Amino acid sequence: MKSLLIILVTLIPFSLFFSDNTSNSNITPASHVTITSDFNGVWVNEDEQTRATTQCKIRYENNRFIVQMWGKCHPEDCDWGENASKEVYEGVEKFELLWEHGFADVDIIYEMVDGKLKMTNNTHYKDNSGREDYTLVEYLIKQ
Repeated sequence: MKSLLIILVTLIPFSLFFSDNTSNSNITPASHVTITSDFNGVWVNEDEQTRATTQCKIRYENNRFIVQMWGKCHPEDCDWGENASKEVYEGVEKFELLWEHGFADVDIIYEMVDGKLKMTNNTHYKDNSGREDYTLVEYLIKQ
């Protein structure tokens, strides 16, 4: 019995280490790992004429991304304030935040693509204005 226990204690961690985990959505293959610090910094929209997001500031602390956003307004850009992600750990390729603006909810997926910050904005209007929901993809470059 003691021999069987020793074998199980040895084989289970060994098999977990060498098993194919790429089908598990929580596991990122090594070739696609993004270091969380890659997201850190000040990002500006690559489209200088954008009518949407102009700037985004991201920092990683206490296993969460803290994001501050600015949108195009006149005469100055509108500060969306700060928002914090759910807990994330080293190696995430993307994360998601919900921004509630009263008249609309904007669900944004933040993702690193070829050294740029890709933001996929899914806007849902809830003010009964009749405007249609939409999705906008923006790319920001690090300052």
